[in-house]
Amino acid sequence: MVLDPRKQKGDFLNPEQILKSLGVEGNMKFADFGCGAGFFTIPAARMVGEHGQIYAVDVLKSELADVASKAKIEGLLNLKTVWADLEIPRSTKLKDNSIDMVFLAHVFYQSKKPEAVLAEAKRVVKSSGRIVVLEWEKVDTPFGPPLDERVSKDEMKEMIQQAGLEIESEFTAGSYHYGLVLRKTDDSAPSASDTEVQYD
Repeated sequence: MVLDPRKQKGDFLNPEQILKSLGVEGNMKFADFGCGAGFFTIPAARMVGEHGQIYAVDVLKSELADVASKAKIEGLLNLKTVWADLEIPRSTKLKDNSIDMVFLAHVFYQSKKPEAVLAEAKRVVKSSGRIVVLEWEKVDTPFGPPLDERVSKDEMKEMIQQAGLEIESEFTAGSYHYGLVLRKTDDSAPSASDTEVQYD
C-alpha cells in the first residue's frame, strides 16, 4: 500500500514548531516557494501577523486556489498567491533583496533545474535574510517520493555552494527529512533592478 505523503505530513512534520524554531515572527516578509496546498504557508501567515506579508508561490493554479481558500476561511489578509515557474528567472516578480525568509519544502526532488530555483531564491532574499531548504532524506521510507528522485544532503550542499550561498546551520524535521538554513555570502553582489512589474 502506497501512502499519500500529503495526508501523512501531520504525523511527522509540525509546521508551527519548525517555523518557530527558524525564527518566523511578526512583520516578516515570507515567501513559500512551491507552497503546494499551504501546509507551511497558512501557519506562517498566522505567525507573521497582519503587518507581515506572505507570498505563496506555485506553478499549479489549483494549489494556489486551495491556499487562497484556506486563507479566506481563516481571515488571513496578509497572504498573496503568486503563479510562477521557479525554473524561469524572475518568474516570481518579487523585488530583489526584499524577502526576510524564502522557504523551500519538498521542491528540489521535483526540480529539473535546481540551480535556477536557488538563483531565484538568492535574488529575492535580503542580505540579512535566510533561505530554508527542507527535503526528504535519501533513505527508504514507507511513504514519500521514490528514492532515486530524492536529493541527498551532500548533493544539496554541493548545489548550494555552486549557487554562491552559505549554509548557516542544519536542523532535523522528524525522521524523514533534513533541513538547511542558508544565507548569502558576504561577496554576493546585488542583482540588477528588474524593470518588470514586481510584487511589493
